[in-house]
Amino acid sequence: MAGLVFSVLAVSESAWAAKNFKDDDWTHSFYERCSSGGGFANGSEVKWMKEESTKFLRFTLADGQKGNCSRDKHRRKKGGAPHWERSEISSGTDTNSKFLLRSGGNYQINLRVRFVEGFSSDKESILQIYSECQWKGRCSPLLQLRSIGDYANPGYLRTEVLQKRGEKKKKRGNWNSASALDDYFQSRTYLTNDATAARFSPITHKGKWVNIIFHVSVTPKTVTLMSWLVAPAGVWTVPKQTIDRPSGMLDPHIEIGLYRPGSDTVPNPTSTIDFDYIKISTEQRSPFEAKFGKYSNKQVCAIAKTTNGLWNNQYEDERVWVREAKRRGLDCIDRKAFEAVATSSSDKKVCDKATAPHGDARKWLADLKSDEAIFHIWREEAESRGLSCNVINATTDPYQSYSDKQICTMVGALNGLAEQKLWIEEARQRGLSQCK
Repeated sequence: MAGLVFSVLAVSESAWAAKNFKDDDWTHSFYERCSSGGGFANGSEVKWMKEESTKFLRFTLADGQKGNCSRDKHRRKKGGAPHWERSEISSGTDTNSKFLLRSGGNYQINLRVRFVEGFSSDKESILQIYSECQWKGRCSPLLQLRSIGDYANPGYLRTEVLQKRGEKKKKRGNWNSASALDDYFQSRTYLTNDATAARFSPITHKGKWVNIIFHVSVTPKTVTLMSWLVAPAGVWTVPKQTIDRPSGMLDPHIEIGLYRPGSDTVPNPTSTIDFDYIKISTEQRSPFEAKFGKYSNKQVCAIAKTTNGLWNNQYEDERVWVREAKRRGLDCIDRKAFEAVATSSSDKKVCDKATAPHGDARKWLADLKSDEAIFHIWREEAESRGLSCNVINATTDPYQSYSDKQICTMVGALNGLAEQKLWIEEARQRGLSQCK
């Protein structure tokens, strides 16, 4: 941990003394994965620690510390890793009482973590959504949140989700065996900053607490996933992903910790990560929202958008249609018609439509309300004419690149911290009464 200074850390209790893990701010218990085979990797460290008032669970994994799950100690395929290094905990109280993400359920998973050292080797997983298979042998996680590095270059965080191959690429498979997975592959997407397009590097943000948030909807055949990471330096996201569930896979559970391939050439650097909390909550959909399947995109948009191209957010009965439109990836505007209006408008009207007052200057509405496609059309028209519209420079306004949704996310993620007041004030200036 050279170059990284923390205040004095005190070990509050040893994780080796207990099989279950839960703190006051964890919503669910977790248990030691593969405990029947030996549990955590021999020599690795998993322990509760305390820093001032924050109690957290620290995982440390060094090179050569092989996991104790059945397939960790040997090469799984020709040319693959010689072994796998693993120290993880699974959601539930024991292997017979797992906490599962049930089919038909909608969940939010919220983790507060800190990357302490390492994360420059390949395929280091810190979270999995994992389904047990009814067959014996090879199984595959539905989701892995992994740091992808190339020692000594820093890794970048990405999601890897299970998706079905196209018909032309399908291999023959038996639905009652592990060969069913031959018809699937891992789709990989990096967490990217919406404002700068930069990828999130754990080690670049070393020593800083960050929030990782997933919205998960589970059906018998698919899992829908939305992901974002909130750090002091910004917000990183992954667009909505659809995960395909192979027939025969049980409802999934959650695993957190450290898991990575071993190496018989270049040693893996030691990696350490702290988990302050993991909170899993159920998100209820109203009966009204559950009935959207019978409506076409055109019908949804007719209610979700006003005639001036803005989302219809005045009443809750209208907002559920807006949420459904966004869930389908619709912007619900006639782009050509609005572009024609913008093209024929005066410079003053373009600036009036593209910006909003901010003190003595103005802000781009496309930055303030990035989910409103109409504002992007007006901004594009202004920029095509070379109009500045008296917009303040982004370097003098640190909040300009954040959408309303991201502002509200930061308000919630920084609850109780001094920095929260700054984000609350920005939310107030934007009139975001929904931010709590």
